[in-house]
Amino acid sequence: MNACRTSKKRIKIGFDGIVNSVDENLLDFAYTKRAFNVAFEKGNLTSGIGIDKAQGYSSETTRFEYSQFASSKQIKNVFHYRYYNAGTIDHKLIVQLKDGTFWQTKVLTQAGWAQIANLNIAGDVEAVNYRYNGEDILLLATEDASLVYLKGDTVTTLADAPHFASIAVYNERVFGCVNGANTRLWFSDDFDPTDWDVNSQEAGFIDFVDDCGQLLKVMPFLGHLYVFRDYGIFRLVGYGDQSTFELKRVFTDTGRIYKHTIVNCGDKIIFFADEGLFAFDGYDVVRIAKELPDISNRAHAIGAYLDKKYYLACNAAVDSSYSITGATLNSVIVFDLFDKSICILAGVDLNSMCEVKTKYGACIVCGFGSVYKNRVGMLSNSGKLITSNLNKKYFSPVSDFGTSAFKTVRYILVNTEYAITLKVYLDDKTYSYALAGKTDTQKVIVEKAGKKFGVSIVGTTKDLKISPLVAVLDIMQE
Repeated sequence: MNACRTSKKRIKIGFDGIVNSVDENLLDFAYTKRAFNVAFEKGNLTSGIGIDKAQGYSSETTRFEYSQFASSKQIKNVFHYRYYNAGTIDHKLIVQLKDGTFWQTKVLTQAGWAQIANLNIAGDVEAVNYRYNGEDILLLATEDASLVYLKGDTVTTLADAPHFASIAVYNERVFGCVNGANTRLWFSDDFDPTDWDVNSQEAGFIDFVDDCGQLLKVMPFLGHLYVFRDYGIFRLVGYGDQSTFELKRVFTDTGRIYKHTIVNCGDKIIFFADEGLFAFDGYDVVRIAKELPDISNRAHAIGAYLDKKYYLACNAAVDSSYSITGATLNSVIVFDLFDKSICILAGVDLNSMCEVKTKYGACIVCGFGSVYKNRVGMLSNSGKLITSNLNKKYFSPVSDFGTSAFKTVRYILVNTEYAITLKVYLDDKTYSYALAGKTDTQKVIVEKAGKKFGVSIVGTTKDLKISPLVAVLDIMQE
């Protein structure tokens, strides 16, 4: 009887990132199509993603936790009020609760939450900071009520202002998109956000007559004001005298744009649209982050930016173990603008995100839709979700390496600093190996065969650090 001929194959299972644009059977084992609650750092798989209890700043080295609300309360949105009081920095964190009440606490001094009197808005709110008459105010706009502003602890309602769905400050005017007239751009009198008397010298509006859809968001960027619409981006041309105002279309080819994902990221604006994630530099739009997973309920997605990373809270196609009943946004996709990589924080159920930047440091704070609904969270690299360790999963490609011949997995070399479970997939069978964290390389003897091969890694500890694996296979010659 002739002996079966085999060839030996060493497969490096690396951690170079997520790739969704290549068929799994063709995907190099250096990449993955599915990885959750892990990060890719210098070729290693790590726990560099998470959400902690939000913290304020006492100094560059000292932090404190914000207190939580009663368990019956739910945070709906979070805002940063950059407030200078008599020459002293007095930043405030403002939250809107689901019951419509607003509360504030200090960012640079530990204090409890105090309710803001005479302010109750049930609907969605957009906020913008503005320096008015030498004092810092926070403008609060909603589609369902009059524009209001907060000055210190005092609330003023601008009953004559339109009901704005989005507002921005540009060249000392407030610009806004209006509920019920979503092809009209309004602007206030210059240097006066309280004056909305329409005439040739004060406030006014510009109507759009085209097929680019509703106005979504107005945003100042690199000396211009840009208007984002369902299917296009426009630039406002003209300064001071409103008779010189003109809107020019600069882009219309991304599919539908989603309002709450439009974020100023320094030298570019990033937004999510039907065709993916895009970066806009004021003139051109470029598609980025081509390896995003499938995303549903796109109109609910929200974006944020900090330290060269864009964060997209969305309802992503993730492993079923991360499902949360009733969650609108089950994941945060983190896109690194430097190396173009993505990682996915799954099973989190967020409802809001806001950048908080101070002289001592910066962070992105967030609100939750369910379990942690009564506290403010903070995006981090801790490997945790508030008090619980994140369930970390990595799935290699499953491949037959271009041949239907049987493959025998002899062993896999693993270097992991923390406990993990290694799973080996051969056709429809799964073999699990519990590994302790060690400084030395561990040799996992498998000696199992099948036509298709893949592995996964599961980590349930706070920390994770794994070097690329090496699998040694014998492949039968056909």
